[in-house]
Amino acid sequence: MRSLDPRASNAGRVALTLLAAALLVACSGQGASPEPSGGATASAAAPDLSAIVLQPAEAPVGTTYLDQASGPRSLDKLLSGDQDAAQEKALLEEAGFEGAHLSVFTGGSTPAAVEQAHVVDSFAVVFPSAGAASAGLEVLSRLVAASATSSTSFAAPSLGERGRGYELTLPNLAGPSFAFTWQQENTARVLVEAGGAGVVTQELALSRAAELARAGPRGPVGADSVGALVLQPGAAPKGTALAPKLSGRRTAKEFAAAEADNRRLTELGFQSGYVNRFLSPGLLEATVSTPAPPETATPTRDGNYIASQAQQYATSEDATSAYTLFKGRQDKIFDGRAELLDSAFLGPNSVGYRYVDERPTGDLIGHAYFWQVDRYVLSLFDVGTARFSSEPKAQRLAKIMQSHLPG
Repeated sequence: MRSLDPRASNAGRVALTLLAAALLVACSGQGASPEPSGGATASAAAPDLSAIVLQPAEAPVGTTYLDQASGPRSLDKLLSGDQDAAQEKALLEEAGFEGAHLSVFTGGSTPAAVEQAHVVDSFAVVFPSAGAASAGLEVLSRLVAASATSSTSFAAPSLGERGRGYELTLPNLAGPSFAFTWQQENTARVLVEAGGAGVVTQELALSRAAELARAGPRGPVGADSVGALVLQPGAAPKGTALAPKLSGRRTAKEFAAAEADNRRLTELGFQSGYVNRFLSPGLLEATVSTPAPPETATPTRDGNYIASQAQQYATSEDATSAYTLFKGRQDKIFDGRAELLDSAFLGPNSVGYRYVDERPTGDLIGHAYFWQVDRYVLSLFDVGTARFSSEPKAQRLAKIMQSHLPG
């Protein structure tokens, strides 16, 4: 396989992950490991960063979400530790870099057909203020231009006053590629769409960037990412993989199907929500053609379904009220069908259930936890055959989510 390292093709002094790493991933099928989602990195990975990048379920036609190359990024990871980027790293640190989130999609690439690769790279970087984000955007824009053998810049007013577009020539790709940079609130945003001849057009790439810009954020992004609270794609529970069509950001309506409950959550100050669902291979394959809730699927001998959910509210009092609403709803659903589990390890506002769904093809065993901490309401479902679903496993997964909470 031919090298796609820009330095190997005299493409400029910076081999930034914005393009080089994504293209390497497309050809090799291997990517950098995501940042751990707990500890300092998670708190730096920002509340809505994971929700304002391109989502797994929004994969461009002909591409698939690459979870091993996506996720939270520290500054070192974002710049791939490239010594040539030392000056840019210092400038981003000076601007107050707090965290980044990367979402990578690839398609149409084999070692024998690198020229027709299709890579879409969407990421957001958070800074302490809009002014700091403006300074950071300047640095990121320079890095985007420097990562190509040649680049032409043009205005992109549909992305706001600071919006810019770049037509890029990249090593070993037969056609032009495009990148767009813009600022929203205290975030700097980048979308890169790279591909072979006829694979990528300026119009399509710009419309994708504009759609992301329209989606938000609507206010300043802080450092307590609701997307970082759920189980992360790069750390899928054993025997499962992320189900992109069933994962990503969620509205209040998607957490509360009943119109009255939906209105109540909105009144309570629902700000954002996120769900990651992980399925065993058989169930995952079923969602490709029928993206229905996997709970309705016929369990296989190795069937397993895990849902990790987080909601963020304006205040802890609002979150407590929302937890009470959800607990009451679950108590009604599980009335007479479930036994209570010990949930003290999750705090005073918590509840756990174990239930059995008897089916002719084999029983499904479920373990579920709901709990509230500060401004967050979290839940964890572990549903599957007896071989996969157990109370110790569900406890372990809930504790991982608990470890993601800020502070």
